[in-house]
Amino acid sequence: MEQRMTQSGPFRCMLVVCLALAGAVAVAGVAHAYTVSPPSNGGTISGRVTFDGPAPEVGTIKTTKNQDVCGATIPNPDSTVVDPKTHGVEWAVVSVEDVTQGKAPEDSYALANKGCAFHPHVLAAMEGQTFELENKDPVLHNTHIRIGNRTLLNDALSFHEGDAMYHPIQDHRVLRRAGLLKVNCDAHEWMSGWVDVLSNPYFAVTDSTGAFEITDVPPGTYTVKVWHENLGETTQSVTVTAGGTANLDVTLKK
Repeated sequence: MEQRMTQSGPFRCMLVVCLALAGAVAVAGVAHAYTVSPPSNGGTISGRVTFDGPAPEVGTIKTTKNQDVCGATIPNPDSTVVDPKTHGVEWAVVSVEDVTQGKAPEDSYALANKGCAFHPHVLAAMEGQTFELENKDPVLHNTHIRIGNRTLLNDALSFHEGDAMYHPIQDHRVLRRAGLLKVNCDAHEWMSGWVDVLSNPYFAVTDSTGAFEITDVPPGTYTVKVWHENLGETTQSVTVTAGGTANLDVTLKK
């Protein structure tokens, strides 16, 4: 692990984790190399992930420390968030499986500590790309990232209250396989989130209405997986035509 201490602007602390996952073991146990070769006639997969039933209530959690920053209560981050009008499920990850070549991924993916919560609550990212974790609060956050029961990272994102300056810590790591990462803050036990590290850039996280869109998909027939932290996962088959839009609506149940 390489660490380097530098200074930054007020109320800013960044932890950079390089997810160099070349040759990663996929969920099925088979390694897939991805080649950037943007399709000239790619299509789109779009739709909505909905919940079968009335929208559940989003509970609140009483905070136990740093209430001047965190507030007295926060929405329970582990709640299932469902739009009462569309029945759309927020924070579901929709991913296209077994795509070995296509569009270029994003250069980096960011997860912020803000208001004593993780933003976004669920982040999807591609293996081999940069993952930036940023503290936007003027309090200490200890970020603990696990895959299953194994700790991958457990670092404090600190600050110096006297000069109101954060001192960034850069931590470069190599993860040996893609997978689903659980994120917690040991300093604020109610904070939780997820990072779904995937083997290709064809994915999306549903918005507050449950909608999603995945663009520039090479023509073909694919298996699409939908995962939600409380509602489990399901798969559906979808066929993408050149320049066309394939509609994919998925309903999840408890």
